[in-house]
Amino acid sequence: MVGFQLCRAVGDDRGAALVLHRMALIPLAHGDIEESRRMIDESQRLAAGRSQLIEAVNLWMYAQFAFEDGRVEEAISLSRESAEQADAIGWTWWVSGQRTYLAGLALETGDLDAAEREARAALAIGREHENRLRSAGAISRLAQAAFARGEIERAGVLWGAAKYEFTRTPTRFDFEWFGGRLVTETNPIFRAAIERGRRLTLWDAAAVALGELKSPQTLS
Repeated sequence: MVGFQLCRAVGDDRGAALVLHRMALIPLAHGDIEESRRMIDESQRLAAGRSQLIEAVNLWMYAQFAFEDGRVEEAISLSRESAEQADAIGWTWWVSGQRTYLAGLALETGDLDAAEREARAALAIGREHENRLRSAGAISRLAQAAFARGEIERAGVLWGAAKYEFTRTPTRFDFEWFGGRLVTETNPIFRAAIERGRRLTLWDAAAVALGELKSPQTLS
């Protein structure tokens, strides 16, 4: 808490709010929702009227708390509010992450149309920014939606491309969150398609995911 105390000592409420947000991720990762919520409540109080950016990221934290409590519709509302606030200040990097998160929540409720809509929007932003990880996250959501619709081969191609991108980075990923049942799926058609997806460039996979590329060499 040294950083927080230093910020408070010099009257930097915005800095203190940002430190608290970062620190709140630690108890959240260890399942201590109440401690994380306490820290975010304080962060939000300090950020109010001082930083729309911090308020936006804290809204996402509140969305996670709601999801952990089983209040999925509230989580969707809070995540959407986070995205809207970020969009208002031109922070589209955050918007893409929230729309991928919203796609995941839509999958939880079985709303495949919403999942695809949010994931495509996230992917369009990720591709525009040439952000490989954001794009791979969105593609993984579209892979889940495709599998749920019975598009087994398409799901395999997309998941193969996304998973390969994840494994190329040193960042630790929650494959179960990004891939859901795809992580352990044994359908032979799906497994074969994964290997084809791995051979795609990420941006070709994005084009397939967005319906811009329908290559027989890729999808057959």
